[in-house]
Amino acid sequence: MDAIAIITQHHLHGPQAAQALRSGKDVYSAVPAGITLDEMRTLVRAVQETGRAADTCVIGTSIPSIAGKYLTDKSIDQIFFWDPAAAGEAQLALALKIAKGEKITEGTDLGVDGYHKLKKSPTMANVWLGDAQVSVDASTASKYPF
Repeated sequence: MDAIAIITQHHLHGPQAAQALRSGKDVYSAVPAGITLDEMRTLVRAVQETGRAADTCVIGTSIPSIAGKYLTDKSIDQIFFWDPAAAGEAQLALALKIAKGEKITEGTDLGVDGYHKLKKSPTMANVWLGDAQVSVDASTASKYPF
């Protein structure tokens, strides 16, 4: 057996992937790679210890202050998050519209990058979604000093 496919409960992905890497196996894992910071650290350590950074693609949700060193050494390829400054601006713009009595509808433009065409959540009646996800790799992490 050369490879392991991990399609288990989310909290098991990181530890199982780490164990498989340490056993010399190629790993194909469902997302997320881990739920907690400790689970992600376990996986990253296994990538580092086995020298498999060039053979491994680890992508997840984090922030540069936590994942920066792993992006730099290529243990993690890419992270995703929402810029808290932009999210704050969007929340203020939304609050102002509501305070002025404006109706929030599908396509509402808050005038903030990533929040130009709000979409209604398909599962929660009072939740509106933007498209402001930030994708960061080693070359762009320094743009986000948090």
